[in-house]
Amino acid sequence: MDGTYNFIPDLSTNTKVYTTDAPQQIMDINHHLVNYILDMDGKGQGVHDTINAGVSKFTGWKSFDSSHMQHLLDWIGYEITNNFMTQIKDFLPVFSQVWGMEYNVNDVTPAHSHEPALVSFTYYPYIENPEIAQPLEICTFPDGSIEMDLSMCADHVQEKTHQWGKTMLSIPPHTGQLVVFPAYCFHQVKPVTVKTDRYCIAGNIHHDFENQPPHWD
Repeated sequence: MDGTYNFIPDLSTNTKVYTTDAPQQIMDINHHLVNYILDMDGKGQGVHDTINAGVSKFTGWKSFDSSHMQHLLDWIGYEITNNFMTQIKDFLPVFSQVWGMEYNVNDVTPAHSHEPALVSFTYYPYIENPEIAQPLEICTFPDGSIEMDLSMCADHVQEKTHQWGKTMLSIPPHTGQLVVFPAYCFHQVKPVTVKTDRYCIAGNIHHDFENQPPHWD
């Protein structure tokens, strides 16, 4: 399927954010992906001590143990190799972290990046109402100049009232949407204020140097 590119020029790069919609064979497993998030909530690595701890449902960082998840990652790897990292010949994606989340009222993710990863992504297996679901925002570095009331949010994020960037690109989510961006991009999800189902699977990717072609050496 054809995707959409949003370019964010700055002083040193021409950052691009790629969005596309899943093919039917991925849409057909979305309900399995949602069930995986529900079943694995609170069971994985990092569920209690990371920026996403406290989100209503969070699987932890190493959510690879599902055939449906592997099917999704195969497609995402194809999209990133052929439609995002096109400037690098023989790019070999390896998934270093993958996690699933459900956002509910008062859930939030302050501004952060995913370095030292190379590429990050978010996929939405189910969005109940795209018109009111909180968007993913690509934002500026959080320099402390923006303050947000987090008093109703999880305890571990309440001190991050100034960890917000100015919105550069707002991406409303919808079921079957994939969003890909460089891992150095700061991004955020502001506090959810309206109850509506918002499930996402996100992750980080590096180049597989161990299995790279000989001409890389």
